[in-house]
Amino acid sequence: FPQEPTQHEDADGDGFGDNQSGVEPDACPEQAGTSTIDRYGCLDTDGDLRSDPDINWMPSQGGDAFPNEPTQWSDQDLDGYGDNPTGVTPDDCPTVRDTSTIDRLGCLDTDGDGYSDPDADWTVADGADACSNGGGNSTQDRIGCYDQDGDGYSNPSVDWTIEDGADAYVDDPTRWIKEIEPSSDGLSSGSTLVYGLGGLVLIAALVGGAFFLRGRNDEEQKAYQSPDGMPSMPPMGAQPAAVAMPDFSAQPAAVAMPDFTAQPVAQQPTAAYTAPAVAAATPVAQPQPVAADPARTYYEGLLAQGYPAADALGYTQQYYPTFQA
Repeated sequence: FPQEPTQHEDADGDGFGDNQSGVEPDACPEQAGTSTIDRYGCLDTDGDLRSDPDINWMPSQGGDAFPNEPTQWSDQDLDGYGDNPTGVTPDDCPTVRDTSTIDRLGCLDTDGDGYSDPDADWTVADGADACSNGGGNSTQDRIGCYDQDGDGYSNPSVDWTIEDGADAYVDDPTRWIKEIEPSSDGLSSGSTLVYGLGGLVLIAALVGGAFFLRGRNDEEQKAYQSPDGMPSMPPMGAQPAAVAMPDFSAQPAAVAMPDFTAQPVAQQPTAAYTAPAVAAATPVAQPQPVAADPARTYYEGLLAQGYPAADALGYTQQYYPTFQA
């Protein structure tokens, strides 16, 4: 070590000096090694820089508790699960030495069924043993409770009934949910289904009929609708009534002729009459032509075709709701 005055020999050639009072002294001077964290220069099988334990250096002193697993090296409760939470098989309860292996690793398992007992940080809802005082292998309705037929559903108990989800058929591994029995009136679930389907068919028929009638009504209304959106007049088949003409062959009554032989009566002279002045007449505004009422025209056209007044009024009000006869 020409650059390090505190070291000068390296018997195993691993780069760490044999002088135990010098810098980075070799803890295993007779065996080459690469450990650098807990000891210098000792065997490190998994390459995590922590030395393998030996008779003089135990895990409790700092040796690698998992010499063949580079992601774990410490196990303070000595239950076989590493303290590194990101490593392989991490201990979920690093300060509690126990044997749970299913829901959590290395936590208290009173009944030894592999499921850990619940605690403040891990409840039954999280997956802890629901029956921590009695071993079991149920996994569906509850975790870790007695399951007689092995279907995953626990046997019912005082505090966990069939209504809660327990196995309704503890001797039949193919059934666990309580089946609905036929009703007291003798109708099975199949009959109920048939009646239900029949009701749906009836409802569908009623709805279809309603749409059909509505469609016919729309077609009837369209029959009275002209292309431009105004109601078309029905054909005027009725002939107008004959009008009586005057008889021009009749002779006019005789008219008395005046007697032109009579002498005229002498007229007395009268004063000349002067007509009073008359103010010029104010021109009178001519009335504007009145627009034809299409509703009344339509109504009267229906009457002319022979429609009863009530029907003609009804048809007219379909297009002119405010019309009154």
